[in-house]
Amino acid sequence: MNVVHLRFRDATGDIVPALLCTPKGKTGPFPVVIAIHGLTSHKAQVVAQVGPALAARGFAILAADLPCHGERLGKPFDIFAPGKAFDLYRKAVIAQRQLIDWAETRPELNVKGGVALVGYSLGSWISSVAGPSDPRIRAMVLMVGGAWDIPVELLKEPRVAATDPRVALPHFKGRPVLFQNAKGDFIVAPELSRRLFEAAAEPKKQIWYEGGHLLPGPAYQEAARWLAEKFGLKQEPDAPPAPQPF
Repeated sequence: MNVVHLRFRDATGDIVPALLCTPKGKTGPFPVVIAIHGLTSHKAQVVAQVGPALAARGFAILAADLPCHGERLGKPFDIFAPGKAFDLYRKAVIAQRQLIDWAETRPELNVKGGVALVGYSLGSWISSVAGPSDPRIRAMVLMVGGAWDIPVELLKEPRVAATDPRVALPHFKGRPVLFQNAKGDFIVAPELSRRLFEAAAEPKKQIWYEGGHLLPGPAYQEAARWLAEKFGLKQEPDAPPAPQPF
């Protein structure tokens, strides 16, 4: 993949580091997938996981560091901290939408038919909120995502409800979602994964894999194949994607 390092200023004034990865040897314009990494991870890791299979299908991949992650200041677990979670979630969601704004200005990227979101773990939580908020997002892949069983009384607090993926995800109705989960996941337990799947409206599909929180290689290829189908791209990759370190 060709890799370009980007920086942009988000709506709150923070500098957000990001990566643009495009298929090597191709000129585009490429359909776009925005990849969102997990807790304590960063943009380069999620690109290494999902990027090779997507690029082989003809997609460009955009990925930014979430607040308090990667090159950004802060402690990753602050994104769940009382009094901080809403503001950090808001910053994360706005940044993903700004990535689409930026992609719309680039001749090598094609966003006329919409873009896709691929979220991994925490990235699935963020995607579940970001996706319904923007009609430009055409499809989503939620990898090892889930939802906590937040008490109804707590959900009466708007800032709590705004960070619960079960509240937002039903509003993605009519746009396809692929859920990829693992039977032995000890970080996002199957119960949490089923809860998120049940909250989603049709069309939706869930695939269960053997193993833990790190999905096996075929899962990334299946996600790329599924997205290629949704975007009307060729069903066979240019070449088998090479494993990437992360």
